[in-house]
Amino acid sequence: MKAVILAAGHGSRFSQYGVRHKALLPVNGQTVIDYTLDGIQQAGISDICIVIGHEGQALQDALGDGSTRGANITYVMNTEHHRGNAVSVLTAKDEVGTEPFILSMADHMPSPEIIQGLVDGASENGWNLNALAVDFDPDDRDIEEGTRVSVDNHGHIVAIGKNLPDWNGIDCGVFLFTPAIFEAIEAKLVEDSSHDELSQAVSRMILSGNDLHAHDVDGAFWFDVDTWEDLKLAREALGYVT
Repeated sequence: MKAVILAAGHGSRFSQYGVRHKALLPVNGQTVIDYTLDGIQQAGISDICIVIGHEGQALQDALGDGSTRGANITYVMNTEHHRGNAVSVLTAKDEVGTEPFILSMADHMPSPEIIQGLVDGASENGWNLNALAVDFDPDDRDIEEGTRVSVDNHGHIVAIGKNLPDWNGIDCGVFLFTPAIFEAIEAKLVEDSSHDELSQAVSRMILSGNDLHAHDVDGAFWFDVDTWEDLKLAREALGYVT
């Protein structure tokens, strides 16, 4: 199984202060993306594709080919990184091929337990499962910044979006996907090229009959670093107090 990390975005709330790439911000002796990589590797995945765009060379310089950390890291360039993150996912299509894969945002810092749970779910379902890590007990910060999901009584996500009026969980930024997601992205972009956000493609995938299972993170650590305050809180959560 491969993993794909989306790291093409501008991180505008940090770049205005001269930060080259927010995934390289320091958090207690590592960088934000180091935690994402560690979580993926500790779940037994060493083949990792990073989608780069804005300041992509800075990431390549920092991470290299992954050999020093026992991984195989490849890079694909999203030349349209000003667009929505669905375009970044589609950029990795040839790298992924026909196999299921883990998808993570570079700035979400998921714990190994979350990724391992998704991998175990895929194994138990014959590697034919689409799933999203969901926090059913989010704090106020995650509710304000996060993408909302509505999960039914069978554990299936029936709706996803930033402004859902009826919801019961928050998207943790880590997915398990089959190649069905690529078909959904391509279909949405054909309908309207402005439909370039991953949540829009996920909604299309669900409506086409591909269930999206909600994997309950059940209190496992994850952190979405969007602001300076988020960075401070992440450092404190991992044992460092400024």
